[in-house]
Amino acid sequence: MSLIQSYRNTINDRLKNNTSTFIVVTGPCSIYCEEETLLYEQKLQALQKELGDNIFLVMRAFVEKSRTTHAWRGFVYQPPPLARENILQGIKRTQNLFSKCTMPLAMECIDPNIFTYLEEYLSWGFIGARTSTSTTHRVLASDSNIPFGFKNALDGDLLSAIHSCVVAEKSHCLLTKDGQKYSHGNPHTHVVLRGSKHATNFDKESVLKTSSLAQNNGVMTPLLIDCSHGNCPKKPDDQKIAFLSALDQYIANPKKVMGVMLESNIKKGADKNQKVPGVSFTDPCLSFEQTRELLLFAKGRIKETLINYSR
Repeated sequence: MSLIQSYRNTINDRLKNNTSTFIVVTGPCSIYCEEETLLYEQKLQALQKELGDNIFLVMRAFVEKSRTTHAWRGFVYQPPPLARENILQGIKRTQNLFSKCTMPLAMECIDPNIFTYLEEYLSWGFIGARTSTSTTHRVLASDSNIPFGFKNALDGDLLSAIHSCVVAEKSHCLLTKDGQKYSHGNPHTHVVLRGSKHATNFDKESVLKTSSLAQNNGVMTPLLIDCSHGNCPKKPDDQKIAFLSALDQYIANPKKVMGVMLESNIKKGADKNQKVPGVSFTDPCLSFEQTRELLLFAKGRIKETLINYSR
């Protein structure tokens, strides 16, 4: 079995609630520099060894960016130093970068055509708030061999993500170069709570509401809470508030909440001009040291809980 397949199996087992591992998807808001990406990954590898077996780290490797207005679309289209988009060059650079990574990687899928070139390197896929209602993306997930998370819509609508899981689980007819085929259906999908333009949704009431709606629609997988985006409106430190709430809810009921997503980089904040090494090129992030501190705190809480359970 390949290393990547073993990572996928770990995530799939968690989605089935066969394990109670606390899963943390963490990394830069966007990938934009090979050297800094590999440095962050090395730090994450060392942190995984510190955390032990009860916390499973997955690295955000988002090379596409879904934008509300005209803006940089991501490393796979145009590494920031380039003046003009070059997708073929971007795919080759991304494949080369991903091939050097040994941590499990997660990526948001925006262009299904690009996803086909990168899927083999990935352990987890995500569909963002702007595309959770897209039939194309739902069918893509149904034909994929990796777990997929669907985020709630920008306006906070939950059913769009829940219905996406339902659709992705089914088989669908789709075109190929040679004609047509039927997707196998993907049982490893789940909802991601990412807040909205108007409110956060990481609190206990929101989680219970989402879990109930999901179960009523036949989606039994646990939720992932995205501590960034609408759950910390452009304020990286507010990710800590969402994280601690998600951790409490995980400890109370790991069958409902499986883990979190964090936007984290080597250094804190954002620099749109890309003049400060290790700082996010897009949304502001927590520093790696802040991330490490949070996760070591989580390790202590989880260990304490396991000791209490064993008594």
